[in-house]
Amino acid sequence: MPFSRFFGHYVGQIYKIDEEFPPPGATQGACRACFQRVVERLLAREFFWLLANALSQCAFTFVIFS
Repeated sequence: MPFSRFFGHYVGQIYKIDEEFPPPGATQGACRACFQRVVERLLAREFFWLLANALSQCAFTFVIFS
């Protein structure tokens, strides 16, 4: 699956980020701050999902090959 499709699926389906768009005519700094908050929240959620997945893979691999 292409990365863009994979990323778009997860962003659209799983991640529901509560953030208000800056009002029309907002400064570039306000838009950048909004974007930064959204990306930080996405990365924080993804990090913990990846960590849990890696730990479960280690546990199952240990049981299978021991």
